[in-house]
Amino acid sequence: MISRHFQSDGNTKGIVKKWSDAGRVADYWQPVNRQKGQPDLVIPFAGITWLVEIKKPGEDLSDDQRKWHAKWLAAGGGPIAVIHSFEELCVAVGAELPF
Repeated sequence: MISRHFQSDGNTKGIVKKWSDAGRVADYWQPVNRQKGQPDLVIPFAGITWLVEIKKPGEDLSDDQRKWHAKWLAAGGGPIAVIHSFEELCVAVGAELPF
């Protein structure tokens, strides 16, 4: 179930499908009290839990996303990748293509 505040970009499902088809785990991040600006996915890879924000090609982070990411990182949270494609996801987390 996706919370009523969750909005994914049109390319999210395709990226998640490619990642999952490669035998990797990707989970839509759906906290009960989802805050504006929270990333779209949680992806464990190589011992690191990544938060992943997926944007449409040419789009950038919203102000809410910038604020949330800054707060997360200032609190010592793990890495956040902002990506536009499956290939960018692989580069961000250090996954070699093809895998």
